[in-house]
Amino acid sequence: MEEKKNSSPWVTVIRGLARIGSIATITFWSGMLIAELVGGNFGSFNSSTEVVHFILCPGGVCAGMIIAWKREGLGGLLTTGSIIAFHFFRPDLLFDPTIDGLALPGVLFLICAVATRGISRRQ
Repeated sequence: MEEKKNSSPWVTVIRGLARIGSIATITFWSGMLIAELVGGNFGSFNSSTEVVHFILCPGGVCAGMIIAWKREGLGGLLTTGSIIAFHFFRPDLLFDPTIDGLALPGVLFLICAVATRGISRRQ
């Protein structure tokens, strides 16, 4: 926690944006999950590939953002890695603003982790 106190103002702004974005992303995916539960289609995956897609996005994305609140680097890496792996399986959704936009806070958490580490090494 000491590293975060020594961060520059721009890192603090990026961290705030990442946290606000992560709350929005988790809220969005939670709403979609609730809609699936209420709609009665939950768990009706057509193939094992769809299960992998679901685990990566939204599962890995949301898990990474939750972890990032405590450990920015690890959580950002999990979020970013999950969305990259998701795009490996679904290249047709590459650069989809909805999906990539919801994963953007993970990249912001990674930026904060790298910048904070660099600041603490200089001091």
